[in-house]
This record gives sequence, C-alpha cells and structure tokens, in this order.
Amino acid sequence: MYDVIIVGASVTGCRTAELICRKGYKVLVLEEHREVGKPKKCAGLVSWRLLNLLPKLPKEIIINKVNRAKFFSPSGKFFELRSKKSVYVIDRVKLDKYLAKKAMESGAKIKTSTRFENFKHIDEMIEVKTNKGEFKTKLLIGADGVNSKVAKQANIVQPNNLLMGIQATVNANFDPDSVELWFSSIAPEFFSWVIPENENKARVGLATKTNCEYYFEKFLKKKNRKNQKTKCWWANKIWFNEKYGF
Repeated sequence: MYDVIIVGASVTGCRTAELICRKGYKVLVLEEHREVGKPKKCAGLVSWRLLNLLPKLPKEIIINKVNRAKFFSPSGKFFELRSKKSVYVIDRVKLDKYLAKKAMESGAKIKTSTRFENFKHIDEMIEVKTNKGEFKTKLLIGADGVNSKVAKQANIVQPNNLLMGIQATVNANFDPDSVELWFSSIAPEFFSWVIPENENKARVGLATKTNCEYYFEKFLKKKNRKNQKTKCWWANKIWFNEKYGF
C-alpha cells in the first residue's frame, strides 16, 4: 500500500516523486516503457532556469549552450534576437534518468514495463490496475503525458487543440550558437525548428495538426534544393538517426 502512486516516470513524474518522498511519504512510480527516458519526449531546448531548479545537474546532460535565435518569415528573410542568458540543449534521456535516480535515492520505487490500465475507489483508497497487477494508494497522480490515461479515467477535460510533431537528428554544417525558427506554410498553424547540438549536428523538426511527416520531408527537400550553390548545411547529405512523434 502506498501514500502516492504516480503514473509516468518522465521529468514531471520523477521530480514529483522525489519531492513527495522528501516529506516522508511512500511513493510508487509506474512507467509503461522498459527503460526510463525512452522514447525521447521533446526537442530538448530548455531555459537557463534549469540549473536554478537542479543546481547539481551533471555537466554531461547539457550538450550545448545557445545565445541567439533567428526567426524566419515565409519569404526566407529573418531577424535575430540575442538572449541575455544562454539557453541549453540537453540530453533528455539522461535528464530523465538523472531525475529517476534522485527519486529512488529519496525513497521512491519505480516499476518499468508496468502499464496503467484503470483505477477505482475502494472505501477511502484507490486501487490502480496495471498489466502487472493491482496496487493500492491514497493518492493517484497522472504524469503520463498529453494523452493521459489517468486523466481520461478521471473524466478530466483534455485540450482539443493538440499538434503532432516530428523530429530528426541531422548531420550537416550548423551555427552552434543559433537556433532557427521557421514560420511558413511548411508547418501550417505552427513552426519548424533547428536546434544545434554542435557544428555538425542539429535537431530539426516541426509540428502541425495533420500530415506532419509530409510537411517535414517537404521542409528538408526545399531547403536542400535552395542552398545547393552556397554549400550551406542543407546542401550536405542528411542522415536520419531518429524520428519520433510527441
């Protein structure tokens, strides 16, 4: 029997588990995947405030520091802004694992490959059903993402304006100090982005309401064709190391 069960062992779930455990409560975190941190959850560009929240964050989690952002219009023209403080490109998998470790060090128990199915109230307790059996708790927290099963089971109203995103790690030539944001018909109702990890690698992606993979491939082809003569990074061969939705 637990004081708190948290569904989802990503950033929110693990950080919440750590904070609750510090108060002396018994916490169980349920993670449906075999490994914490996988698949990746986001593009991994975060505020400088990360180190305020996690001052002992291992250095290897921060892959790059970026100080500028270029905002591109549909015509290809852009303006540039410089940040007063660096923003960080992080290794999101390592961040999730780090927070999971801190949660466990604080006393939380994490069960992987354990999929939440439903819950029901029994007297003053909550019985949580999973593919690995039932667990009882006083409080249930849903930290299971945008398509939260916990929220649906609890009849919590969810937003209806969700976007589908896709991203790939691209090998080419980049400005390691500049993020690019493209606003055009290439990504209807949202935008596409380029987040450099270093001079030779960046995370390139976009989000739309529909057909995100189609628009994504169109975006890459258009920029490659446009910059062939100038030998910009789009002119180089592109390898897809990973592709995922979020």
